[in-house]
Amino acid sequence: MAKPKKDHPLHDTHSTSKDTPVDPKDSLEDEYTVTDKAYQSKGYGKYILGIVVVIALVLFVIYFNPAKDPCTSLKDTRQVDLCFWDAAMKARDPFLCKKVLNQDWKGICISDLNKLVQNPQACLLLNDSLAQDSCRSNIASGTLNTSICGNLTNDYWKSGCYLSIAVKTGNWSTCRMMVMDRDGQDRCLDTIALDTNNEDACQWIRDATKRDSCYLRIAKEKKMPGLCSELNNDIRRDACYKWMAAQLHDSSLCAKIWYSEIRQDCLSGITLGNQTQTTLINASISS
Repeated sequence: MAKPKKDHPLHDTHSTSKDTPVDPKDSLEDEYTVTDKAYQSKGYGKYILGIVVVIALVLFVIYFNPAKDPCTSLKDTRQVDLCFWDAAMKARDPFLCKKVLNQDWKGICISDLNKLVQNPQACLLLNDSLAQDSCRSNIASGTLNTSICGNLTNDYWKSGCYLSIAVKTGNWSTCRMMVMDRDGQDRCLDTIALDTNNEDACQWIRDATKRDSCYLRIAKEKKMPGLCSELNNDIRRDACYKWMAAQLHDSSLCAKIWYSEIRQDCLSGITLGNQTQTTLINASISS
């Protein structure tokens, strides 16, 4: 009788009687479990894919369905523009103006509507940067919002923006925000000083001649001789004191004049003025 081969499973030297035999039923159940999980995984994938498709269709219908927008169904481009214009005005939504095809009309639509809604972000819908600055400057002026002025890119519109708000509010400190426009800042301060009759604005005018003129005009307006001392130019300062002395009939102001010729004219004027006034009073009494 032939001996069995050593590599036969029944004669495996590593096998022991303690090894648990595999039940065919358990093997079959494991196979079914793996297959079921794979089927469920594929089912979930199809389910998720179906949801994504449905959402995409809904979004397409909402945003790209021409039937929902009566303006797009019109054939004439002019009628389309008028339709969107009217829709934007009724909805008070400047972003609807973006759908207007004619660029000139689009700009007018956005600008006109922004006067009502005051939305600086909508100004960015305009294609031209100057038009954007003009639009935002108008909103800043209407809302008195200086932070909008600071975001403008064009120096002309930025300065005009600050000036407009300064004039409307009478706040000369707004003029000082025009840091990149020295001449514009001086004009702004001079304008506010005269409009409000406030000499505090004059001190921030950097040009000496303009600053003297600012102080002199307000000094005469208020008849405040103390402001004469703020003038930098000697002749203007002396002229200021001479004018004040004559207006207030106060010869003591003549003593503050630096140039002797002007000081003498000041005193002579006061004396002559007093004599003239005395003559007029006497004439009125005698009559």
